[in-house]
Amino acid sequence: MTIKTLADLRTEFNTNIADNTTGDISPEDIRNAITNTVDSMSYQDINTSGGLDFDGALVIDLNHPVQTLSLDGHVTDITTEGRSASKNKSVKVLLDSNGADRNLAFSSSWEWIGTKPSGISNTDKGLLTMTNFGSAETDIVAAYQVLGDGS
Repeated sequence: MTIKTLADLRTEFNTNIADNTTGDISPEDIRNAITNTVDSMSYQDINTSGGLDFDGALVIDLNHPVQTLSLDGHVTDITTEGRSASKNKSVKVLLDSNGADRNLAFSSSWEWIGTKPSGISNTDKGLLTMTNFGSAETDIVAAYQVLGDGS
């Protein structure tokens, strides 16, 4: 799923919720259209082949609570933006189709529950969770779990 622009959302609403002059649109149709729109607004996919450079630093936006990160290069530093107390973020970390192991380097300011990962192997998926307890990078508490075979 990709983030939709305001124009995309307007078009989707106009398509899915017509004038309803004949009464064909049910309350369930309206709820589903709103749910789908809200889901598209709160989910952010990042795919490195889509133009983001992951042979360097990555900034994760905490304004999007769920994200998929597909790596096609090594990440030298992961930091955050959009920080404020009580924001949570879950990031599913995947590898691209090339299948090479990737190095991961996280902000040295974060506190970790468990071991801070240094990379992801070509057969694994990872889940990175972050909780923000303030507005600074030092207020991030993170955990990382390997999810197993990524095939």
